[in-house]
Amino acid sequence: MRLIVGMTGATGAPLGVELLQALRAIPDVETHLVMSKWAKTTIELETPYTPAEVAALADYCHSPADQAATISSGSFRTDGMIIIPC
Repeated sequence: MRLIVGMTGATGAPLGVELLQALRAIPDVETHLVMSKWAKTTIELETPYTPAEVAALADYCHSPADQAATISSGSFRTDGMIIIPC
């Protein structure tokens, strides 16, 4: 299964961290993470983790500014996308 996780700057960053931890524990789940600028700030304020530590929970981490990222292509197949927190 291939999932995209989009972390926003809304309050609730621990939810995104817990989701990534849970998905990492499931075999055959590939995660692609995108963190907004404000998500990184919220992670630092609301969790004991750094944005780099959160990024390491995903299989791949993409910059929201990278239009050449694999996930930016319409041919990139996924099983879904989760926006968290929202």
